[in-house]
Amino acid sequence: MLNKAYNYFIPKDPKVTTIVDNDGKVVQYCIDSDTEKILQRQRWIAMYIGTPLVLYASISKNMNNNTRFLLGSMGIACFLTHKKAYDTIIKNS
Repeated sequence: MLNKAYNYFIPKDPKVTTIVDNDGKVVQYCIDSDTEKILQRQRWIAMYIGTPLVLYASISKNMNNNTRFLLGSMGIACFLTHKKAYDTIIKNS
C-alpha cells in the first residue's frame, strides 16, 4: 500500500527540458505531463489538507502570538502559491 501511495505522489521518471535564449540563459523549464499530473496532486493535498492543518495549528494557545501569526501567514502564503500554480496548469491544459 505504501508503494502505491509513493508512486501516486512521487514522480517516477521526471523529464525536464529547457528553452534558452540567444545568450544561453534558461528562460523556461518544461516538465513532462505525467510528472505534472503528480505535481498537481501534491498541490491539491497542500492546498486542501496541508493549509487547514497549518491554520488550525496557528490558533494553538501553546505558542506565542508572533509564532502563531507567522505560522498562519505561512499557511495562507502556501495556499495562494499552490492555488495559483494549480489554476494556471488547469487553465492551460
